[in-house]
Order: sequence, then structure tokens, then C-alpha cells
Amino acid sequence: MESLSLGKVLNILRKNFKIILLFSIIGLMIGVFYAVAIFKPMYKSTAKLLIKNNTQTEYVTALGTANDLTPLTRNGNPALTQMQILTSGVLSDKVWQAISAKYKFHDDPKVGAKLMQKAINVQNPVGTDIIEITASWSDPKIAKDVASEFAAAYIANNVDQSKKGLVQSQETINNQLSNAETNLATVREKIRQFRQAASTINLEVESASIVGQLSDLENRYHEIVASAGAEGNRVASISGKLGIDWHKAINSVALGHNANITALQTRLGEAQEELSGLNTKYAPTHPSIIALNSRISQIKSELADQIRQTVGGSLENAEEILISDPVRTSMMESLVSSEATYRGLLAQSGVLSSAIDTLKAIKSSIPNKQLVLSHLLQEEANLALIVNTLKAKQLETGIRESGIVSNINVIDNPIVPLYAAFPGRTQTAGLFGILGALLGIVSVMVMYLTKDTYDEVEQIEEELKAPVLGVIPWLDKQTYNEPNALLAIDDNASYYSLAYQRVVSSLRIRGYNSGAKSFVFSSTEFSKSRSTVLMNIAYGLSRAGRSVIVLDADFRTPSIHKEFGLKPNEQFSLAELLTSITKEVKETGEFNWRYLSYFIHELSEAPNLCIIPNTANISDPNEFLYSPAFNILVQKLKEQYDWVLVDTPPALAVSDAVTTSSYVDGVILISGLETTKSALRKVNRLLNNYHIPIFGIVAREVQNSEAVLSNEYIKQIISNMMPQEESTLVKK
Repeated sequence: MESLSLGKVLNILRKNFKIILLFSIIGLMIGVFYAVAIFKPMYKSTAKLLIKNNTQTEYVTALGTANDLTPLTRNGNPALTQMQILTSGVLSDKVWQAISAKYKFHDDPKVGAKLMQKAINVQNPVGTDIIEITASWSDPKIAKDVASEFAAAYIANNVDQSKKGLVQSQETINNQLSNAETNLATVREKIRQFRQAASTINLEVESASIVGQLSDLENRYHEIVASAGAEGNRVASISGKLGIDWHKAINSVALGHNANITALQTRLGEAQEELSGLNTKYAPTHPSIIALNSRISQIKSELADQIRQTVGGSLENAEEILISDPVRTSMMESLVSSEATYRGLLAQSGVLSSAIDTLKAIKSSIPNKQLVLSHLLQEEANLALIVNTLKAKQLETGIRESGIVSNINVIDNPIVPLYAAFPGRTQTAGLFGILGALLGIVSVMVMYLTKDTYDEVEQIEEELKAPVLGVIPWLDKQTYNEPNALLAIDDNASYYSLAYQRVVSSLRIRGYNSGAKSFVFSSTEFSKSRSTVLMNIAYGLSRAGRSVIVLDADFRTPSIHKEFGLKPNEQFSLAELLTSITKEVKETGEFNWRYLSYFIHELSEAPNLCIIPNTANISDPNEFLYSPAFNILVQKLKEQYDWVLVDTPPALAVSDAVTTSSYVDGVILISGLETTKSALRKVNRLLNNYHIPIFGIVAREVQNSEAVLSNEYIKQIISNMMPQEESTLVKK
């Protein structure tokens, strides 16, 4: 994306000023038509209202939250709140009713209310208590009436809201008075009931009875806790001696008292002893051993069934739990008995603890009757005072309601406007003109950014990263068709000679600084001007006393010999020269350069300028372009001449220019008026891909402001020196 500076943008706009002016005129014409035929100017009328601070003496005392009564105070009316009220739907409905009745409007009330809301603008000047109501309408009288009606409706609404506030205060006072009277009656009933109940209760006897019960229960509780501790120690001692917990002990006792289990264990032991004896006599597969194993499995199964029936489940290690000796059985029975006693004592201690807590709660809940009575009497006095105060304020609000006045005054009444508000018809037409100018500017910039051609030399330099050696204007047809005018750089030619001299000077300076002396001339489009430009540059270089030779390497459409009217022998063209060099180098290893003079033509108009013409019309000249002979020829010419210039076809048409450029020091690109950005970029990319440097650019008809002024100056000089040739100059 091309970068645009402010100066560049201004230069673009200056060059396209006519387009911008055209858009402005069109916009202005459309604006005039719209302002006269369609546009309806709006008229504005303003009413100014002052919000006064009518501070009144408080008429209701704030009783606070302790009495369960909310403070009764009026809210202030800040300006921002009033602005919201003014634009509300309630006022808009009232104003629309008045306006529609006066001017016979028949719109829907909802639509009319929306129109009223859109028609007004409410503002509050900073630092003031003034509200400005501005109404806008196409009829100045209606605009004035809308502002007046809004002001009147707002003042009336303010009074109504103030009265509404007092009415709400009265309702609140009445509700709170009713609640206070109800609470007072309730408190008085509590006092009466308390006095009746307190007269039949002996608080001292009741308190002594509860204390005695607590003492008995606490003694019993401590005894049971001590017994439970002793039983717990006994359980722990027996468990330690047996090495088994009390759950296993219970199971062991149960299993030890089961006669079936004892018999099955006896049978199991006998069978296992018999199996041990048979194992010493027979193999495991003997029928007797197999039968005995089956009987042992049956006994174990019956034993497991008996265990499940006895303890309610199976045991993983039943043999360790079963107890058969009387001493362990007695200890286990003692353990089970002690555990049962211990758990019973714990349950009794829990019941006693709960009973003690209940008695303590009853004891703590016995109130001090005299203190309660004092509190009730104080609450009665407070409520009686509240009731009397609310009754007084109830009367006071009624008196205040009759004296309400609005705190809003009209300080500036709306008037019928004489002139339309901005924008009027004239301003509207002007805005259309400005809009047209902006559209013109946008169009110019879009055209510039999307255009595929260049306007300035600097753009080409920036695109190709190479300097422009000069700008050559186009010759007109009359001058171009004269053979002698081909060398436009001649002093006897037109002002174009100065343009060519600038190109020649730039080429000489850059060539001297870089040491380059051989160049390929190519263009971006098909044009015979390429060869003309090349020959004029070659002629300019030769006039400086330097030897110059031009090779016409355009094998497809050679034109240099035609431009100069030369009729060379076809046997002495560039194609034949390359063929001879190739043949002799192949046969003898070198070329006899004495024969080179047969192929070189010297121009009588320029003694130091020579040409190697090309008369061949070859569709595929690659055999010449890629042959080593071409490189040998160029290197030899560089030794004999100061400048070697090679003419080639357009770079985008065929690859001849790229191939030939590999034998020289650089490429000079001729970019004409029809050159597009895309074409120039393709050429640049093509040369960059083969690492071929662009030595310079010769621009055609790409003139900046400096070039135009220079050409005008040159015209004046030439017209004074050669008035007879002024008609042949090109004016572009």
C-alpha cells in the first residue's frame, strides 16, 4: 500500500480540483432543490423556568426507628429530576390533548405523545436552577404553544405532586396512629393480665421446690456416673485378659453354648486325624482319601450353617472365637454381663442429665414480676405520647395542605419565533454543497488509490527502487515522421533536446560513478519510441566525444536500420555476425575481429556513433541469444567503445531482454504513458528473479509540476530563437 503524506494528499487534491468543484456544484444544486421543494425549516421557542427552594418548617417530627415509625419529610426537586419529569409520557399526553384540540389534529394519542416528546428539548444551564424548555415545530405558532403548554402542565403537575405528597403523608400518619393505638391497647391488656396472675403466685415457694428437685437429681446423677465408671473399668480389664473385644466375646459365648457346634468340631477333628493316617498309606487319588475329604467338607459346611444360625452371620476365623473351656466361658459371660450393666448406667445418666437441664431452664425462666410490670408501664407511657403526637400532626397536615404553592416560576415566556432555527434553507443547501465537496475528495482519493497508472516520476522510482534518468515528452506526428528529426537532441531540433540532454547527463554521471558502460534498453509495452529514445541517447553520448555503438538485438522486429534509412546487406547483419563468431571459434578457437568492420555502420550525422543493424525476422532467436558468441561480442565491443547500448524487445513480451541483460552491466527501462502499475511490477519482479539490476528509467510523458514549468520556459526560449518551428511543438 502506497504511503500518503499530507503534502502528497494536498497535491493530489490540487490536481483534481475540478472534480471536487464539480461534486460541490452538484451537491449544492441538489441542496437548493431539497431546501426549496422538500425541506421544512424548524422554528424553536423557549420557555425558562426557575426552581425556587421553598423550604418550609418541618411539620412532622421524626420519631425514629425505635418506635417503628418512619420519618415523614418531603423530598427536594433537583433540576435533573425535573428534566426527567418534563420529558415523561404523562406531561406529553396532557400537552398533546391541548395542542390537538386547538389545531384540530387527529393523530392517535400515543403517536401524538411521541411527537410531543420529540418536539421538546430540556436543558439545565450549568450552575443554575433554571430549566429551559425548547419546542421545535415547522409552524412557529405551534412551536410557541407547545413550549407554553409544557410549562403550564409542568407547573400544574408540580402542585399536584406536592398535594399528593401531603395526602400520602396524611395516610401514613393515619396508619401509624392506628398501629400506635392498637399497640397501646395490647400493652394495657398485658398489664391487666399480669396483675391478676401475680396476685395468686408465691414466687418463694416455687423457687425453693425447684432448687430441691435439682439437688436430688444431681446427687443421683453423680452416683450413676461413678457406677458406670467402675463397670467400664471392669469391662476393660476382662477384655484385656481375654485378648478380645466385647463383640467377639458375645459371639464366643453364644457359640460356646451351642451343643451342635461342639459335636461338629469333635467330628471334624476326628476326620482330620483319620485323613492324616491315610495320607501316609495311600496316594491322594485313593478312593478312601477322596471319600474322607468329601466328608470333611460336609462337616465344615454344617459347622458354617450352625455359626450363621447362632450369631446371625459367618465368621472369618470361627476357630479362634469358639471357646470350649469352662474358665474362659465364665470370663466371657462376666464380660457380657458387665458390658450390659455399663450401658444401662450410661443410659440412666443421660436421662438424669436431661432432667437437670430442664429444671435449670425452668428456674432461669422465672421472671422478676416487678421488673416486667415496670417495663410494661413505661411502654404504655411511650405509646400514649406517640398517639397524642400523631393526632396533633394529623391536624397540622390538614392545615398545611390548604397553603401549598408551586416552587416553579416562569421567568421567560415563550414567543413566536421570527426566523427558522439552524439549519434553515440556506444552511441546508450549503451543507449539501459541503457534502458534495467531501464526496468529491473521497472520490478523488479512491480514484488515485485504485488507479493502475502513475502520476509522478517519484512513484516510478519508489516502485522500481531505481532512479529516473529523465522525462522525455512525446513528439507530435509531424515532427516524428521527419527522418532528420529522429535525433531530437540536436541543437536544431525542438525543446525536446533539453529533455534528452538531461537523460544523457544523468546516464554519464551514474555510469562514471559505477563503472558501468554497457546497457540493455527495454520497455514495458510495444512502442517504436523505444528505439528512438535509445538512438537519441546514443547520439547525445557520442556528441560528448565518446565512442558509442548500438546493437539491434531485436531479432523479431528490428527497426533501427529502418529509422535511419539504412539498407545494410543481409550478409552483414547481427545474426550473421553471431553465426560467424560461433563457427570460427568452434573451428579455430577465435574470431578474426578484422571482419567486424564489415558489420558496423557509421552515421554521417554522428561520427562517434556506430550501429550493428539486424535485418533478420526470426521468431525464435534463442540460438543467437544463448550462444557464447553474443557474450564474446559484447565483451569485445566494451573493449573498443566507451558505451555499448543494446536494443531489445519489450520485457513482458518475450524473454530476449532478460537473456541479453545477463551480458551487460544493467537495464535501462523505458516506461511510457500507457504503462500500468501492474505491468511495471511484473517487469520489476521478472528482472529481480534473475538478479538483473535496473540501472535507470527513462519516463515518457510522466511530468510533475517542475517538469511542466521547465517545458514552458523552454517553449519561450525556442519560440524566440526559432519562431518558425513553434507550430511543431507539442502542447500537453
